[in-house]
Amino acid sequence: MSKETPPADATVPAATKEMIESSLSHLIDQLNVNTIHDINEGHYNAAVNNSTKMINRLLKSTAILLESRSMAWKKQGKIEQELQDALLMIEHSPTNIRGYIAVAEIYSVQGKQEQALTILKKGLQRATTLDDNERDIDQQNGYVYETMNTIKKRLERRIDFIVQASLDVVGIIFGYLNIDTVNICMDVNHTWRAIVQTCPEAWRYMNRVGDKLFWTSQRALSLFPSVSQYVRKIDTSAEPEELTMCLTDIETYKFSQLQSLSASLHNSY
Repeated sequence: MSKETPPADATVPAATKEMIESSLSHLIDQLNVNTIHDINEGHYNAAVNNSTKMINRLLKSTAILLESRSMAWKKQGKIEQELQDALLMIEHSPTNIRGYIAVAEIYSVQGKQEQALTILKKGLQRATTLDDNERDIDQQNGYVYETMNTIKKRLERRIDFIVQASLDVVGIIFGYLNIDTVNICMDVNHTWRAIVQTCPEAWRYMNRVGDKLFWTSQRALSLFPSVSQYVRKIDTSAEPEELTMCLTDIETYKFSQLQSLSASLHNSY
């Protein structure tokens, strides 16, 4: 989604900004006084209608300002702040498609193509306007579908770096992960599972305290015969029964490369 940047000479002077802010604040205060007056006079429908009109205008203006600030964050490379403002655009103006497109484009840049498509589909369901010109629904949908097609093409061109990278690079990556995270990686697909299972760096260090979920799983028992040969260090702290089971596993599955073993009883009190 693109938006033209105003020329440098279009910048509003500081004094003018202060005057605008003061006038806006005064206008809101006056409208609030009028609303309270309508309530006191028993003109409840008028109070509701007038307040609603002003709230909608303020929300729309807020969404416009959020879009501008989001663009400023983008220029600075601050993608998290950019995303936060884009999400707020949807919150403040849920019927305007621009917020959905902004969020989708950020997700797409982050590589989250499926999430980008999901937010655009949600936008098609909720949004009724594209911008201040109130373009018709067909033109709005065409704009969104164009963005969706771009994201789908990116999805088709997506590269699985774990599959494409050399074993040395893969080893460096998995060497930074704990065993529970490695376990999650094995569920990505069959190819990842085969790569992880034969990657020595992924299994060199097992922390029994932090990796309890993996160690006590059935998968661990099925993997130990093939990966135990890669393990060089084990730190474990557990209840007596679990500690006994852990030590039995170490003895049973022949951790032939094991260089360091630290075992202690876990105090749960």
